Amino acid sequence: MIDYIDAFIAPSMAVRKLLEQHVYELKQKPIRVIPNPINVPDEIIRQCIDKKQGETPKITYADAAKGAVIKGPHILLQALKQLKDGNLRLEVNMIGCKGTWVERFAFKLGIAKNVNFYDRMPKIEFYKLIGSSIVVVPSIWQEPFGIIALEANYLGAPVVASRVGGLPEIVLDGVTGLLVDPADPEAL
Repeated sequence: MIDYIDAFIAPSMAVRKLLEQHVYELKQKPIRVIPNPINVPDEIIRQCIDKKQGETPKITYADAAKGAVIKGPHILLQALKQLKDGNLRLEVNMIGCKGTWVERFAFKLGIAKNVNFYDRMPKIEFYKLIGSSIVVVPSIWQEPFGIIALEANYLGAPVVASRVGGLPEIVLDGVTGLLVDPADPEAL
């Protein structure tokens, strides 16, 4: 089938490298990197731009994989434990983690009462939440393409992400957010 295709599109350089490494036939075809477009309703973008100053800072983590270890939720919880011990006041939201090992780990660390756990939420509510937050993407694997980071940047929300895979292509360190070493709660 690859013989009948003229070119391929990848959403990041990291995905392009994966394709080239694992599908030999693709080495003979051009692969263009075009990041996925984000389609967010205009009214949500306006609400995110009009953030209120002086509100309690929000940190939001979202995981469609429902608590996958490779996404690093435990790294975030360990970092939050350090912040809690320093008495920093934050609103923390973890989407996709309700009823998973992540919630149990937060209880073990003694910080579960400081975290709002969600299973799922309507897309509009999701966009409102991440658009008014600092979005954290603490992946510990070579994240090929961090759609959450892209959505957050599109909404004007800063992102703190691991320096792995395609995340450095999305998060411009010191401009649209911060990049940290993976698996390092203190850096996060």
